[in-house]
Amino acid sequence: MELSQEEKRRLSKRYTNSLEAYDLYLRAWEEIWRFNEDARRNAQSILMRALRIDPEFALAKALLATTYTNRAGVALLDNEQVLEQGYRIALEAIEIDPDLPQVHTSLGLVHMFRREYAEAEAAFKRAIQLDPNNADGYGLQGWNSHYAGNPQAGWDAFQYALRLNPRAPFPYLNAMSEIQFSQRNYEKSLELGLEALERNPEALRVRLFLAATYMGLERIEDASWEIEEALLLQPELRMHDIPFIAPYRKPEEMEHLTGLLRRAGLPE
Repeated sequence: MELSQEEKRRLSKRYTNSLEAYDLYLRAWEEIWRFNEDARRNAQSILMRALRIDPEFALAKALLATTYTNRAGVALLDNEQVLEQGYRIALEAIEIDPDLPQVHTSLGLVHMFRREYAEAEAAFKRAIQLDPNNADGYGLQGWNSHYAGNPQAGWDAFQYALRLNPRAPFPYLNAMSEIQFSQRNYEKSLELGLEALERNPEALRVRLFLAATYMGLERIEDASWEIEEALLLQPELRMHDIPFIAPYRKPEEMEHLTGLLRRAGLPE
């Protein structure tokens, strides 16, 4: 739904005195959740423009941190350095406005991809304390619980998030598909993954989890095709990138994913 200029003006006053900066933030928000490299770069460029207008725009700074987290989450190079940048920017956002839930969810995502699960949990809990109706906070808390080794807790958190936000945006479908995959519920994972893919055909991580899910169902041709599609999105992708995409705590969970992707044909 498009916001009117008056609606934008009212919302922007909570975060920045510049309607132009807030407009740029909204554009970046649309881009970032497409989960591909072109969209991530676009979002980053747009947010830097917003922050040149208002350097104290904490909401834009938090989303900028997430652009760096997403860079690791789509398996590009130099992930440790990228996550360090995201961590630094998220802390800057918290310093500007520690009462903004989004700055804490941004920090939590960095912690999750760095496998700092307890710190991620604390950040997501803080976001929820600040806004008990923050559906994204519950969802991200669930995603972190899943990677920390408790997929059922992750699934339960998403069920609660969906009560707050019943429209199930793309990131929810993506994460819920991953949770079902980890629970070896391949049919349910496939259903959710295909729904996520329909929303966002260029999301690399969805393609990879679909490939592994198809392989788990012994649908070898479908799995191989998803790997081909993933390599079209990112030709340099290799097996050693997968731990950056899926920050599992338990080695056996990582082996489950990588074993299926190897069988599906992802290059070493």
